[in-house]
Amino acid sequence: MTIASATSRMSYVGNGSTTVFAIPYYFQQNSDIVVAVQDTNGTVTTKVLGTDYTLSGATLSAGGSCTFTTAPTSGYIIAIYRVPPLTQTLSLNNNDPLPADSLETEFDKTATIDQYLKSLIDRAILVAPTDTPPMSTLPPASVRALKNFTFDGSGNPAASLNTSGGAAVSAAMLPVVAGSTLTIARAAMGLNGYGMRDDGTLLYANQTITSISTNQAPTAASHNTRYTATTAVTFTLLKASTLWDGYSLWIDAAGGDVTVTPNASDNIDSYGAGVNFTVPLGARVRLTTDGAASGKWFVDGMPWLVQNPISCSGTRNITRADNGKILKHNSGAFGVFQFPAAANLPANFRCLIVNGETTPIGKGVGGTNLGSFRLYPGQAHLVINDNGTVRVVGGKQLYIVDTVQLYTDASSGSDDPLVADGLSTGARANRTLNATRNQLYRDFDHNGSQPICTHTGTFTESVTFGGQPINTGVFWWNGSSAGAFIWRPTNSGSPFCAIIGDGAVVEMGNVWTDGGGVVSVAFQLHQTAILDINAGCAFGSHGNPGGGHIATDGNGVTCNINASYALNGVGGASNHISTPSMAMVNIAGSITVTITNTPNMGTWFRQNTPSTISLGSGITFSGAIVAGCQKWAVGGPSFLSLSGNGANIPGSVAGSPAAGSAPTASTGFVVA
Repeated sequence: MTIASATSRMSYVGNGSTTVFAIPYYFQQNSDIVVAVQDTNGTVTTKVLGTDYTLSGATLSAGGSCTFTTAPTSGYIIAIYRVPPLTQTLSLNNNDPLPADSLETEFDKTATIDQYLKSLIDRAILVAPTDTPPMSTLPPASVRALKNFTFDGSGNPAASLNTSGGAAVSAAMLPVVAGSTLTIARAAMGLNGYGMRDDGTLLYANQTITSISTNQAPTAASHNTRYTATTAVTFTLLKASTLWDGYSLWIDAAGGDVTVTPNASDNIDSYGAGVNFTVPLGARVRLTTDGAASGKWFVDGMPWLVQNPISCSGTRNITRADNGKILKHNSGAFGVFQFPAAANLPANFRCLIVNGETTPIGKGVGGTNLGSFRLYPGQAHLVINDNGTVRVVGGKQLYIVDTVQLYTDASSGSDDPLVADGLSTGARANRTLNATRNQLYRDFDHNGSQPICTHTGTFTESVTFGGQPINTGVFWWNGSSAGAFIWRPTNSGSPFCAIIGDGAVVEMGNVWTDGGGVVSVAFQLHQTAILDINAGCAFGSHGNPGGGHIATDGNGVTCNINASYALNGVGGASNHISTPSMAMVNIAGSITVTITNTPNMGTWFRQNTPSTISLGSGITFSGAIVAGCQKWAVGGPSFLSLSGNGANIPGSVAGSPAAGSAPTASTGFVVA
């Protein structure tokens, strides 16, 4: 038989299911085959014939196969190779016939031995064929022990304590390299002494813990020391450049605030050069320096919210020194937190601002992403430098309050949150009605209460009440006294004193309106709005075309006139009360309507669509109006209940239809 293939080794990768692997080369006997498996950790195991695997195909020129008892694990590398015995077992006798089969078998065995040796040579380190003379042998074991395998200047094997670059290890490092254990080597380097601890396997940073009650001046030997200050003390730091990059120490302020004083050339965190830093009571921090000429000390672990708040008064101009502080405005007077541009604050700036008042005193906040706004008693906001923006984290909070009282003063007030809080009269009051309206609607959760807005002065603006302020049942819109609140808008583009919007429920008292020849309607009520007119109210001139004192323009409107009131405008109005929608107007009995200056009126009551006006009995009308006013004009199918007041209603023209007459398609029903 011939051996035509030079293959004597096969490699496979297990998949967890295959058990049979081909051996595509000749082998004389099963013991010539070695099977080894390498796991994913690189560990090689030689398998046992008959236990781990079986073979077939011995003596066959095409080879055979290896069958594993258990399929090799997926990812395991399988090597099947031939290792023939290095023996010659054929014996030939003189003059005997030459046994061709036996002789060929020995030749085959010799070929397999040659192939095996060739496979070993393929895995050996060989010198180049051009090397002359050949490479010399290795030094003896006694010379090689605990040394590196290197090559000398001629390229021959050598054993030395050299680096891979060929340079000899320095005398200072020879004890380290020659150390027989980690502990000996580390000791030679000085690593298991100061600041370090060696357990024979691992090396740990050692830390000294010391309790102190006096001022400290840490030295280089204080590196990694943890100081527990049992009282208020001061740490005076060395110049950073006299230490090293990474020098650090811990300070635990267990018994009082700890003051840290850097060298005049160094700065702590974002503070200026030489500026002290305070570790507040209860905080535990780590100070680490970069060791530079103008050194920096970094502060880690500062739980800044445990520190004591810093009391403020007046205008507190925030600076970079306020980084990490809690600032509490509790001076008992209006005050301001004013933030600078973000460029003037550290990149990691954060500051908690608190209104610490226990009575209704607000604080102004300026310079943030929210512009200027008010901080109410008990409120707190976290303010940070957010990539170049001074930002109020979480945005402005609603102030939850029971029955807040807001004030407007046309002469002394201010709408600037940095000047006034709207919570008191005079200089702290808002200046305009809309500023108070916005504050009422935007700043508060009224918690089911009835906020009160009180106004003083003459105001020239229109106001729209768009529904109810947050979580209110009703709110009050009053003058500070009768005649103290005059509502005289001058903008013809908004021809109302007030629009009472959908769902708004408003109580008004001591309100004097005056159209001034510009505003057509005092109060315009939109659908589902409710307006109560209480004591001290008066209507001036609202005589523009279609003008009036009270008008509705949506379904579900209710207006209740609960107290005596006055008409005092010369211009009067086209209609005193006009309901061109499904509305209900209730006028209390036994009240007095005082008319002065003989106003010019078109119609006292004008009703269209299904609306109801109901008068209580015993209403007194004092004063006169210009002749020509019609008492009422009731369109179908509206309803007017006069309760005996018909003859007294102002107007020289009889109402239509007459009281008690049958309603028609175009007229409503009037009950005397």
